[in-house]
Amino acid sequence: SGYEVDVFNQAGAALEKLRSQDYALIISDLNMPGVDGRGFFETIARDFPHMTDRTGFVTGDTMGRSSQTFLRETARPYIEKPVSPKELRTFVAEILAQTEHADT
Repeated sequence: SGYEVDVFNQAGAALEKLRSQDYALIISDLNMPGVDGRGFFETIARDFPHMTDRTGFVTGDTMGRSSQTFLRETARPYIEKPVSPKELRTFVAEILAQTEHADT
């Protein structure tokens, strides 16, 4: 779809990259080794507050109470696994459209 994508397997590596590069969008899993999606988002909110509205989540655990609470509290968009390429492209386009609308 023409997007340039950086992929990180750990939140720490992604946060380090955020210190030197700006992104149009962040998509994070909720369940990750080490720092989970909640910790990742809390760090983004603290250190990169301009990116909170540009963050969405992918999860396979929307039924878990902790995940439901977190997603409700952050009011960030999410998509449930498994995700098809078409669903992911639509998800990305919707978040980007919302952030572009908010910036104008």
